[in-house]
Amino acid sequence: MSKVLALYRSLFICLLTTVLIACAFPPYQQMSEAKQALNGAKACIKNKPGSMQDQQDYQTARQYLADAESAMHKKEYTQAKYLVLASKAKSQAILKRHLPKTNIHFATDTEESQDSRYDKDSLPNQ
Repeated sequence: MSKVLALYRSLFICLLTTVLIACAFPPYQQMSEAKQALNGAKACIKNKPGSMQDQQDYQTARQYLADAESAMHKKEYTQAKYLVLASKAKSQAILKRHLPKTNIHFATDTEESQDSRYDKDSLPNQ
């Protein structure tokens, strides 16, 4: 029984360490992606005024992003990351509503780009 307890304790410590390390650094990349998504959403709304839902989502996304920047200045990186991801999700919702007939695919943090147009082997010979 004590071996099982020791195993669970070790697993818990490893998991906790992983979470703390992941949250210990500022989410600069996610912040950049959220800003790009927000700019895209703003352009969509400007070019084709949408519904009241679009306006509300845009204002919410802007506020989340401002709160995330404030949290980053306070070194509250976990809170900042959650706010950045929420901002990005709101902006992407606007983009999806305005561009429904395109093949837009929003990559997640765990996906890698599968675009073969930029593979070295696919470039034309010069």
